[in-house]
Amino acid sequence: MARITCRQPSTGKPVNIHAESVGLSWTTIAEAPDFSVPDPSGSQYTSRDPSDSSRGIAAGEIFFLTPLMAKNKTAASRTIEVRFISEAGATNDAFGRIIVPAGESVAIPLQGRSLVKRISTSSSGDIIQVKADAASAFDVWASVNEQASAEHVGVV
Repeated sequence: MARITCRQPSTGKPVNIHAESVGLSWTTIAEAPDFSVPDPSGSQYTSRDPSDSSRGIAAGEIFFLTPLMAKNKTAASRTIEVRFISEAGATNDAFGRIIVPAGESVAIPLQGRSLVKRISTSSSGDIIQVKADAASAFDVWASVNEQASAEHVGVV
């Protein structure tokens, strides 16, 4: 996810996640951002924005408000998989293959889950990806809050 440049990160911006026709390869549907914020004194944030040294980098978070809904659009039972990739690169296939009957939807329990990006030099924060066992078999959607992570700032 791109770095968000702003005066101050919001306490939470509602965002809808929607991916149509999930394919056979892993597709990223959510990734934690970080925020480039003013810090002219250079003392509030330890991480600096590489494109502007007068700005600090604040940790970001994606917080899932709802389950991830997955709709099987085909006339046969299909499977969908969900995996988490941590900012450090560790992969966790938490739910295994989820079988969804033809024309039905499932709620994958992601509500309450946070994805974070704390390391300003990493290329990405925590990620959630999905893939299906058949091309274009699933549409997925969820509601999340995109926000600054509740990190200690300026604590000595």
